[in-house]
Amino acid sequence: MRPWEGRRRKGRAVEIERLMNSIKIGNATIDGEHRALFECLQEINAHLCDKKGEKTFAACKRLMKMLEAHFESEEEILHTAGFPRLDRHIGMHHEIRESLRQAFTACRQACRNNQPTKCLPDLTFILVDHFLRGDMDYKSHLQMVNMANENG
Repeated sequence: MRPWEGRRRKGRAVEIERLMNSIKIGNATIDGEHRALFECLQEINAHLCDKKGEKTFAACKRLMKMLEAHFESEEEILHTAGFPRLDRHIGMHHEIRESLRQAFTACRQACRNNQPTKCLPDLTFILVDHFLRGDMDYKSHLQMVNMANENG
């Protein structure tokens, strides 16, 4: 490893940690799943940097499966909590699924051929946008019904 690579990796870890703290819901299940999704994004980034197209695409497929599982558990938690805007939140999940399908379709061949791609920024934007716009919407409700806490 070159001397500057360690600083860059540490800097990315700090950035991820800051991001995780800014989107923290306070529910251990949801926060853990959010962290796992970002770790998968980091893996995708590492494969892109190393020009490992097939591994990149495999990690992207894994991200989709993880996201599906996250949506299911999140919807169940929100249903149990009696979240009043659950239908709208589920609708957001459907929109995200479609956005991700489009992103993966556009990037599939580029990943496999180790060509430059803008997949990672697209994937990151889709997830962060949902966490900030969608998931922050229910944070206070989960706290109110004792299904989340600030120390999470």
